[in-house]
Amino acid sequence: MKATIKWLKEYVDFDFSPEKTASIFTMAGIEVEKILYFAKGIENVIAGNILSFEKINSEKKLFLCSVDIGTEALNIVTAASNIKKGMLVAVAPAGTLLPSGLKTESQSFRGIDSGGILCSEQDLGIADHSDKIIELPENSAIGKPIPELIDSEDTVLELSPTPNRPDCLNILGLAREISAITGNPLKLPRIKINESEYDNSKLVSIKIEEPELCPRYTARIIQKIKVSESPPFIRRRLKSVGIRSINNVVDITNYVLIELGHPLHAFDYNLIEGKKIVVRRARSGEKFKTLDGVERNLNDETLLIADSNRGIALAGIMGGQNSEVSENTTDILLESAYFNPVNIRRSSKYLGLSTEASYRFERSADPEILKFASDRAADLIQEICGGKIAAGIIDEYPKKIQREPFLFRHQKAEKILGIKIPENRVSDIIEKLGMEIQEKTDSAIKVVPPSYRPDLTREIDIIEEVARIFGYPNIPTTYPSPSLYHKRKIEKTPLVSEIRNMMTGWGFSEVINYSFIDERVLEKLGITDKSPLCNFVRLKNPLSEEQNILRTTLIPGLLANLELNTKRFLSDIKIFETGKVFFSKGSAEQPEEKTCFSGLLSGEYESKSWMNIKRRMDFFDAKGIIEAVSKHFSVTLSFRKHKDRYKFLDSGKSAEIFLNSKPLGFLGELHPEIAERFEILQSVAVFEICLDELLLNTGTNPVYKPIPKNPPTYRDISIILPEASGFNEIMDIIRKIGGEVLEDVKIFDLFKGKQVPAGKKSMTFSLVFRNPQRTLTDKEVDDIRLNIINELNKKLGAELRT
Repeated sequence: MKATIKWLKEYVDFDFSPEKTASIFTMAGIEVEKILYFAKGIENVIAGNILSFEKINSEKKLFLCSVDIGTEALNIVTAASNIKKGMLVAVAPAGTLLPSGLKTESQSFRGIDSGGILCSEQDLGIADHSDKIIELPENSAIGKPIPELIDSEDTVLELSPTPNRPDCLNILGLAREISAITGNPLKLPRIKINESEYDNSKLVSIKIEEPELCPRYTARIIQKIKVSESPPFIRRRLKSVGIRSINNVVDITNYVLIELGHPLHAFDYNLIEGKKIVVRRARSGEKFKTLDGVERNLNDETLLIADSNRGIALAGIMGGQNSEVSENTTDILLESAYFNPVNIRRSSKYLGLSTEASYRFERSADPEILKFASDRAADLIQEICGGKIAAGIIDEYPKKIQREPFLFRHQKAEKILGIKIPENRVSDIIEKLGMEIQEKTDSAIKVVPPSYRPDLTREIDIIEEVARIFGYPNIPTTYPSPSLYHKRKIEKTPLVSEIRNMMTGWGFSEVINYSFIDERVLEKLGITDKSPLCNFVRLKNPLSEEQNILRTTLIPGLLANLELNTKRFLSDIKIFETGKVFFSKGSAEQPEEKTCFSGLLSGEYESKSWMNIKRRMDFFDAKGIIEAVSKHFSVTLSFRKHKDRYKFLDSGKSAEIFLNSKPLGFLGELHPEIAERFEILQSVAVFEICLDELLLNTGTNPVYKPIPKNPPTYRDISIILPEASGFNEIMDIIRKIGGEVLEDVKIFDLFKGKQVPAGKKSMTFSLVFRNPQRTLTDKEVDDIRLNIINELNKKLGAELRT
């Protein structure tokens, strides 16, 4: 949005510099991106008087002029058709740099020297096109700089209001802001319309078929106009805000658009068939050629302004060539309407067509300014184009748009802003911003927001407006009073956050992957239809073929992360992810969501150093992570060999995780064949557990015990037992027989080889015994150890290794 200081001052008085004005707008929440000095570059163009002129014989269209510039008389050759003796003109002597970047030079035409140029508005950059030189007022002083003589705009502010402030996309709205800040009254243009004896309602009829998309439509007829070039002040002003001049009628609608913020459209009345306006949806497949000459395919979401036979405009976006105002137009229909913002936005995006009108309509225009905008345009058209305005205005408004009132409480505002703003100042700000005060008490004000402020819907919005206009710099900075002895309950850290803290503390990096994956990845992992991980939700409208289902496990994302890193020569990877997985429950029900915690370990356990032994991470590292997490949350997990549920894992180096006999997840090393499919050339350990189940079973916070005074007693057990014997099963037996005095048990050796019979394995456990009340005797400990060996023999066929 561009606005000139001069235009703003026509609506409100203020004497700020352009820089100060820009600062005021920015501090009020309306950012000023640039300040453009419109007359800059023409300071060296001066006023001159044409003393005489004559045609150059060899050139019918060239004239040689003698021009007095005060200090000397210059000979200047020009092709301007409007020159005359005694005419005061704008002269750019040789060596003058013009706004276009052109530097005037002395030139020779047919042997005749020319010492400069006589300037048109186009030369000075104050109009888009002009074939005539500027004629200055008769009392202009010869030799005086042009910026002091011509009626041009001074300074242009390029503003960027936020999308919720459509009221600031016009001169009136910006002037209203200055009025509220300064307290100076707002000045509206005086409108005087001389209506003819003809009645608008007898010249055209209006039918709104879609009142939800077009709540209000007004029209008036203006007859016997003269379409021509706009007067200089219109062209200059439109040029200053970046709008190209077309003709006087179209320029006036654009002028009012910038001035009042409401888009208007003028139709050639004589090209409207049936003299009827119908506001309807376009028919699917209907074609329409817009003013830019492009034929567009419409859909049934597009709102169309039509006559009795065909469309004549895209509602709120652009008119059509079949009803365009041209130099042959004598009668026009002036449209001023309000359209549904959502529909205009959708249509604009669908058609790929954005205009000054659609830009404003899609941000919500003012439904109550329609008649005023139409009157303002009709007044200017009658003044500039002549013509007769038919009596009355057709105003179809089936259901009036009402704004609901709400309370502004002074105490609430003081609590939020931290400062008490005087009540009379609050009332003044509210009224200056155009809000209606319905009722006022000592404690509150009942406010009705104006129709041009769709962003004001709650009390907090009015509080923000009061603070904004009062001035944020006027609100002092305060700090909360600290309380050294304030006690508060420390909330428990959420489960997921605790896991993140632990994992990052153990040197893992967190990753976040998309919830969408490629169905083919499951096949790549060897997951068949029988697996619960294949019970996925298929997307109806996927972003791509590589993201066509919702994930049922986080492992594919982690493998993709590993694959990418190894290709970047990063082979030592420890990553984890917490996120949602989804399982289908049929088309009639919402998918089942679960929160999972997964991890991946690959490469060396520690970076290479002379202090450590080279070792690659494996199944036991992943198992250790799961055990540490379960211990932290006081949950007892068990590990069992899975029965082909997870075929992507190596059967000899994997396990299923259980909680109270209920499956919680899995862990293991990736099967070499699967790793090869993902182009991974090193061993990979993965794990995944369901956090929802873990959360339901988390135990109480750990209770810390004092260090026992009595000494521990240590014993080892080396046994040979069947290779199929499970570790958990062995540990359960040892803990059960060891009882309360068995403080700890660990495995520190596992051996398979020639010294052990085929189908057997050797395991060595370290046991720690302690009684907190007294010192255990050797006999007591030896008896417990012997009982453990006997029970292992009885249940598992274990034999003591000698």
